[in-house]
Parts: sequence; C-alpha cells; structure tokens
Amino acid sequence: NGDNSTCTGCMDENAINFDNTATIACNDCCEYYECPEGYIENPLYTSSDDEYCMPDEFIYFSSTVFSFYYFISVTLNDQFLGSDDWVGAFNGDVCVGARKWDISQCGGGVCDLPIMGYDGSDLTEGYMLSCQIPTFKIFDASNLEYVNALPSEEIEFVQMGSPIIDSLSAYLDILGCTDLEACNYNSEATEDDESCLYNDCTGE
Repeated sequence: NGDNSTCTGCMDENAINFDNTATIACNDCCEYYECPEGYIENPLYTSSDDEYCMPDEFIYFSSTVFSFYYFISVTLNDQFLGSDDWVGAFNGDVCVGARKWDISQCGGGVCDLPIMGYDGSDLTEGYMLSCQIPTFKIFDASNLEYVNALPSEEIEFVQMGSPIIDSLSAYLDILGCTDLEACNYNSEATEDDESCLYNDCTGE
C-alpha cells in the first residue's frame, strides 16, 4: 500500500533474502544457499555482509572476550592468498577465529583476524586465555586443503588487543619428481612422488 502498511517479501529468517520489513509472505520467493564440498553453514551468519558458508574446520562462535590480529601480508608458497582463501586461528585444536582473506574488502589491503577468548560460556570452552599464543592455518580454497601457517612474530592474546604482524606464511607440498638426474625433474616440486623417469620421458 502507499502508506507502507503492508509489504510483500520473504519472511523466512533462514533465507538469504529474508526481509524484516515484510508483513505478507511471498509465494516461493525465498532463496537459500547450499554450501559446497568442504564448507559448512556459518553459525554467525546474520546478513549478506557475512559469509554464509565457511570452511568446515574454521567454525567458531562469538565471545565477549576478543582481539583482532592484523597481518600485513599472508602467503602460501610465497604467493599472496586468493580472494577465496581463508585464515583461521586456533588454541590447540579449537578454532577461535577465522575470516575470508579478500584484501580488496579490507582497509588499506590489510585484513584483521578476529580471535575469541573464553568468556565463561559453554560455546567458548577452550578458547584463548590471557597470555596464550594462538596458532594459525590457511585454507587453500582451490585444493580444499588446510596448511599450518607461521607468523613472523608470536604475540600473546590479550583482551581487545590489536597487534600488527608483518607476515603469515605457509607452504603446501608440491608433488613431483625431485631427482635432478631424471628426465622429468620438476624444479617446483617439494616432495618426491616416485614418478621419476630416467630413460624415456615419453612413457613408451
């Protein structure tokens, strides 16, 4: 109506196009995401500004105790991460924070990684305590692989901290022939896969 007293739209809160101003439910207009292989629904998803799907090992919950770690550069095999790759923070084997590493969406191209601390709630059991040092992983979206990553500096967790760290780097094994004497030697390989050939690289 012209007085805005009624509005037709999607009224399902689980839909990605949920309209909180709608007063009349539409017919079959609601839209839903399906997470691809290797991803799971983000429990923190609230709007289109959030990622609906995230890597299944990077699930975490919000806490009233938190910090943000800033990394100037993040690399995998000496290459900057792609916009679909992710970075996660861990306390032992418990994920305590993660974000999609799309630097085009970060101020000055420097992204922050939220890291949650234990606030006494059941959902944050095992999260960071003061003076503990988080560890990090990179999720390579192209291969659906998790790789341990090392920061250039280890910094203890403190409530509402915002440390700036020069770099976070990880190396993913590249399989191939590593024998210089082989005719199919792969200079980029980091792990030998027993594929080396010595007499005939045509495979005949």
